[in-house]
Amino acid sequence: MQKMPQYVTINVENILRGELGQDYRRHLGEVCNQLKIPVDRITVSDVLPIARALLRKLTDEMDYETATRVEKKLHIYKLTQDLRTLEGKNDPENIRRRADLLVSLGNLCLSAGMAKEAITYFKNANVLINRINYEAKLGEIYRGLGHAYKMIHDWENAKRYFDKAIPICHKLKDYSGMSDAYAGIGYINWKTGNFSEALRSYQKSLENTNKIGNKSLLVTIYIEYGNVYNEMGDLDKAEEFYKIALDAMSDEKDIWQIARVYNNLGDLELQRKNWEKAIEYFQKCIEYGSKINHARMIGWGYFNTAEALAKLGRANEAIKYCNKALQYLEKINDKEGMCSVYRNYSLAHRVRGDYENAMKYAKKSLSLAKELKRPFLVAEAMIEYGIIKGKEGEREEMANYIKEAKKIFEDIGAERKVKEVDEVIAEYGITDL
Repeated sequence: MQKMPQYVTINVENILRGELGQDYRRHLGEVCNQLKIPVDRITVSDVLPIARALLRKLTDEMDYETATRVEKKLHIYKLTQDLRTLEGKNDPENIRRRADLLVSLGNLCLSAGMAKEAITYFKNANVLINRINYEAKLGEIYRGLGHAYKMIHDWENAKRYFDKAIPICHKLKDYSGMSDAYAGIGYINWKTGNFSEALRSYQKSLENTNKIGNKSLLVTIYIEYGNVYNEMGDLDKAEEFYKIALDAMSDEKDIWQIARVYNNLGDLELQRKNWEKAIEYFQKCIEYGSKINHARMIGWGYFNTAEALAKLGRANEAIKYCNKALQYLEKINDKEGMCSVYRNYSLAHRVRGDYENAMKYAKKSLSLAKELKRPFLVAEAMIEYGIIKGKEGEREEMANYIKEAKKIFEDIGAERKVKEVDEVIAEYGITDL
């Protein structure tokens, strides 16, 4: 039985209030007026049109992530109401419909950043399909669980579910599903520093993607290939893949991915110590991110610009860019981005000779890198932390951190970073300790 409209209105208002604060009234009132929906008599069938209208409105007025999250949460609410209409209907057809809705809810939760809720929906769907013959959905459930665990950096469980999805997708000749699962495994291996395995997984993902001609997925894989080569230190190979991705994209359709590539190209120039050229790329990242108010890409463009400015000795400007970055990234709880912001704050304060603040931010960066279980970020944070220890006169502790960072880079095969650490060791005379 459908809820009375006033209760639907209350639930919609609660969702919007949680995301938009008291300003939700204005936004809801304007879209309801536009759609000719009585704002105090919203029905379940009105929810999706309202969600789509709010997505357009909030993307223009606020930021892409908030707009998307609002749209997804309203969509989730709509599907939960649909699910309730099927309660108690246990014939195979309705069990199948319930499983479909639960999987859709899981996927929506993923896109809204609600990993724990997604896990619950996918596992509930799994329970249902065990009661009927619905193998086609099982692969999607396992992939969904893989992505959900990946989102919370539970790499072991994420890989386990992607591995379970692959034979099912293979049996069903679901090339899209296989591509997605292999890409998920590639991502896990990249983030955990298993670069050779990451490349193998991305190659399998690419092979399956080519069978279906999914251009969007191809672009993503090319970018991920570039990311792996980037962290391995093969900058020319990384640049090759980034530019393949860039050439395949459209200014109108792929704005956030274009921003992402410009950010990554800037990172290559940082490593090449071409500071001004790096800044040019990061400004392009900010430019494209700003076209759709994409908080993550704007934030990443800002904190990477900050690093280049600090390397140029322009510490005060660098701190201002870090401030801007943090405003965007805290809003969306981008911990990986925040980890890098803290490291760049530390670098900028160190350039200024303010070692107290430099150490404060170095500690934050190192702590967050460990929380994220990202060896590459941990090693980078250790270098900054170690250098500051040296500036404070604690040379032995400095040596311990720098050498540990080098070992991490050696273990994951980040050859260029190993050379960078050797330069730090030589610069600070650590070899004699």
